Amino acid sequence: MSFSTDVKQEIIHEICEKPCCAFAELNGMMMVAGSLSLRGMGRYGLSVNTESAGVARYIFTLSKKFLGVQPEIRAMKVSRLGMHSSYSLVYPEEKVGEILETLRLLDSRQAFGIRRGISHKIVGRDCCRRAFLRGAFLGGGSLNNPERGYHMEFVAQSQEQAEGIEKILNKYELGAKTVARKAQFVVYLKESEKIITLLTLLGAHQAVCALENVRIIKDMRNSVNRLVNFETANVSKTADAAARQVEAIEYLRDHVGLEHLSAGLRQMAEVRLNHKEATLAELGELMDPPMGKSGVNNRLRRLEAMALQRRGDEGQ
Repeated sequence: MSFSTDVKQEIIHEICEKPCCAFAELNGMMMVAGSLSLRGMGRYGLSVNTESAGVARYIFTLSKKFLGVQPEIRAMKVSRLGMHSSYSLVYPEEKVGEILETLRLLDSRQAFGIRRGISHKIVGRDCCRRAFLRGAFLGGGSLNNPERGYHMEFVAQSQEQAEGIEKILNKYELGAKTVARKAQFVVYLKESEKIITLLTLLGAHQAVCALENVRIIKDMRNSVNRLVNFETANVSKTADAAARQVEAIEYLRDHVGLEHLSAGLRQMAEVRLNHKEATLAELGELMDPPMGKSGVNNRLRRLEAMALQRRGDEGQ
């Protein structure tokens, strides 16, 4: 199963107990996954579609318990090999008007009386807003496997729906954004911390733990990579410096003669030539008497400067 499927299975594990929250959850499902048709004489046809058998059973249970209606569940094969099913819950036509009224999906100011946005009365309480988001996610939401990236989204049927979902999400400071995708509108979150917050609001605590574990592993891997890159850069820098120092000392040896250097610089030059890959600390330990890294670095810089000046004097 996909990560999205796991999250949805967790969300539907427990049925709402409060009617207001059940109505908000059904509202969210029907807004994003419902299909309404005008039959004339003020009558409507209503169905809700899902690819999850578990979600279909959950919608049926909510409808029966809180709306007093038992929708007909129709299963359809949607792949060529018949290995994938889609489910449609069709509500009795004589009950649709009452259902739409109860769930505040009707608005006489809108075309055909169908509400395009979200009723403020259905999401007036915090518990109801969370329930609405659960329904919207169950009906048209998805979540990437966090091992491949952090992306959670809600697919809406209209711009008004998308703006309403975005507004509710951002009441929790989740930084949700909306983008048009073909004939649909998608509200999405990208940051792992925001997604974790939303999953917590939805009641998907196991999913939160799974995402946290992935994030910890990713952070550890990134830390290791940064350390490796840092060490690699340091090794490369040290190797380049050593090669530059050796080249300068060899130039002085061949054009000036190391015997003409001061005792301290001559010893430094000889130690570097004999230990071309040694670090500054290792070179310091080889000096007599031993000296610190800063002292070694200072003498090597003086040798490089002498070589540079000699080249300048010779016009090289």
